Amino acid sequence: LDELQKNICSLYSKLAPFKDEEVPARQQLNAEYALLTSAKFFELSWLLHLDVDELFYTSSETIYEHFQQLSQAGIGHITYANHEGVPETVNIGNYFREVTLFRRNHHTLPLTTAAQNFMKWFESRTRHGQYMLFYDNGKSAVRVENGVVPVSVHSFKLPENSELRYCQTFRDIRNHRPDTIYTEDQDVHIFHYPVCGEFWFKQKYETLGNFKSSWMGDSLRIAPSFHL
Repeated sequence: LDELQKNICSLYSKLAPFKDEEVPARQQLNAEYALLTSAKFFELSWLLHLDVDELFYTSSETIYEHFQQLSQAGIGHITYANHEGVPETVNIGNYFREVTLFRRNHHTLPLTTAAQNFMKWFESRTRHGQYMLFYDNGKSAVRVENGVVPVSVHSFKLPENSELRYCQTFRDIRNHRPDTIYTEDQDVHIFHYPVCGEFWFKQKYETLGNFKSSWMGDSLRIAPSFHL
């Protein structure tokens, strides 16, 4: 796989120095490799970047209609709000089935006193006063087109000459572009289950080892979080 990525991935020279030790570097390379090969070998039209502890949720029986509507609307990139699972017990087996409590992404909460108090309660339980413990900028799906490249594990970049549009399901000024459109579709979400239970927490560090508190050669600092 490394040799194949070296031959065809435009990000390889940039990410190669970090790929052996840093998960995000490998994830971006894998995403670009998937973009370059999926249309050719699998005839796929959309790629959604998820981790093993994330779930793409919709109440519909199939996701086909959702992505078909996006394609018909001329949308080529969509970022979904992520919501963070909250374990209510130490011993959890299948977190997809057992975890039912979530911190809703704060960009999707109503501007009410009850919502503010809800956030403050979670913030009071953390050393750094955080509401969400991991990330809050969503995850993205992109149309499989020539010239699409990952920007990070959270988003992609469409080709400069593309007529496809960017879309978000929540308003986040950090990711805003002049051509961004917004949808109020609250039926589609990313559910994130980070370290839900003691077993999964321990396995994360057994798998990843003693990784640093920054990525990309210390150029991208990991925000204070639930991290040993």
